[in-house]
Amino acid sequence: MAAINNQDRRAIETMILSGLEMEALQGLFPRVPEEELKLIYEGVKKEQAPEEGGGISCNCS
Repeated sequence: MAAINNQDRRAIETMILSGLEMEALQGLFPRVPEEELKLIYEGVKKEQAPEEGGGISCNCS
């Protein structure tokens, strides 16, 4: 199966950022291979994760 186009990839990334889970994406994009959806999903989630030591610190004393 051919790779997905950029417009579909951006739509998938936006839906992931909006909170859609993997199962919902598979239902919405049945023609996209599961492996490709997983790669996009994991890539977006990895970008969202705060870097070690880069989180917000609050001193409430």
